[in-house]
Amino acid sequence: MNRLFKKSIVCFITLHFFLSASSQEAAYTPPALTDSNAWSMILLPDPQTYVKFSRNQPIWELMTSWVSENIQPLHIEMVLCTGDLVEQNNILMPVGQNGNQASANQWRSVARGFSRLDGQVPYIAATGNHDYGFKSAENRQTNYNQYFPADKNPKSQALLKEVGLNIDQQPSLTKCCLRIHRSSRHQIPFYGIRVCPTRWNDCLGKGGGEQTCLRRTSRGIVDALLFKC
Repeated sequence: MNRLFKKSIVCFITLHFFLSASSQEAAYTPPALTDSNAWSMILLPDPQTYVKFSRNQPIWELMTSWVSENIQPLHIEMVLCTGDLVEQNNILMPVGQNGNQASANQWRSVARGFSRLDGQVPYIAATGNHDYGFKSAENRQTNYNQYFPADKNPKSQALLKEVGLNIDQQPSLTKCCLRIHRSSRHQIPFYGIRVCPTRWNDCLGKGGGEQTCLRRTSRGIVDALLFKC
């Protein structure tokens, strides 16, 4: 009985120490720029990992909520998503270990997360191979346009310079070029596909000076180009 009592005391002291340490966590320090004249571009890779499981979808919304909360403190002027918005573009039933959400729920989740940024900051939601076909680019059909129409985010729509045609010969943001305008810095064009090289060069080369461009095809951002006009 005495031995049991001693063990109980030790357990109680250990638990008390643990709870005391947990209650004394350091206060949250929000991110801040070291240069007040700097600006930020946020990179969000592969939302597919979050939206294919119902338990992970709130993590995706937490990420975009963090971006929304820090637009002003970090001078965020662009959010770039590298693609693979969903795990499967067009499946009607979940496939078990590789997700418990049908494609429609995955698309709704990723679009809902981006909705937290609509009207606040421009973003580019690129497509990846998982965003086409049934599971992974068996064809060039995609549900992208249904969930990411051109007018979804007015901030992004205002930066559109060129739009190409998708497989259905319809204008689509899966093939487009946007440009950020900054009076104090070079214009930075993003996310272009060269449907006609001369036309896209004209689009991307205006404004004079030296410009950096991310050139995008329907398979993703493939290279960075430097324009001198």
